[in-house]
Amino acid sequence: MYPVVQALIMSNINSNTLLKLLKQSATSAKILQKFKKIFHIDFANKKHINDNDLKYFTGVNSINLYGCYNITNTGLAYLKGVLIIDVTFCNNITDAGLAHLKGVNTINLSTCIKITDTGLAHLKGVHTINLSNCTKITNIGLAYLKGVHTINLSRCNKITDVGMAHLKGVHTINLSGCTQITDIGVSHLIGVHNIDLSYCTITDAGVTYLQDVRFINLAGCEEITYVGLSYLKGVHTINLTNCNKITDIGLAYLKGVNTINLDGCYKITDIGLAHLKEANRIYFRLSFVDKMKSLRIT
Repeated sequence: MYPVVQALIMSNINSNTLLKLLKQSATSAKILQKFKKIFHIDFANKKHINDNDLKYFTGVNSINLYGCYNITNTGLAYLKGVLIIDVTFCNNITDAGLAHLKGVNTINLSTCIKITDTGLAHLKGVHTINLSNCTKITNIGLAYLKGVHTINLSRCNKITDVGMAHLKGVHTINLSGCTQITDIGVSHLIGVHNIDLSYCTITDAGVTYLQDVRFINLAGCEEITYVGLSYLKGVHTINLTNCNKITDIGLAYLKGVNTINLDGCYKITDIGLAHLKEANRIYFRLSFVDKMKSLRIT
């Protein structure tokens, strides 16, 4: 069989089966190394995977190690040059391990609780990064991520408004649960396309900086009123869950919205919903239906 044909076959088999094959066949291992760029390795939730297993995948472009608790910095040393990697819940990884991932394009470090600002110094130039639940990250670490395209900082509670100054020009950002983020921080994010500010300390003043946003989550931002919504006339998708100061007046500014969540917005009536006739999806609690006399759901 031609090596290229064998490589294509190997690239489409289960990663766990592939590992067994590589351990048994030196020829297969050589073929993988020759055509390594076409392989995406997926070991998600394969808890038996250890550092030694990763030596067979040196040079691959993409690998998913989600929930592989046994992976340590030693294993990452075999993955130098990887472009896409998911190490969610790999709690043995520390800052030193990230030194092996310089040049990575996309990395998921969610709940890697040992990662600190020091580790982020190795990830300069990263395109997409997930740091959700990495609670040791501070504003200092964000300084290494200037120019990032997409970043998830949800529940990174040490992040403050000062840190947002390092993220000017970001396209997509998740700040859910970052309770120290206020209107001042949002002022650094003018031009952002997709933003999650759920349960941040945001008011109408902060929304004035987000007039170009297409996707926005303001769930739990209880100070938002119709005034803030007046700046979001071009929004595509918006989550206003538990924004209990929103009234029918505010929905008049959202006539072109595609998807909207009004769960917990108990002041909304059918009068307000009449402004949303063009919306494809409207979400709210069924307990509110008795207030709606003319709502048509399709």
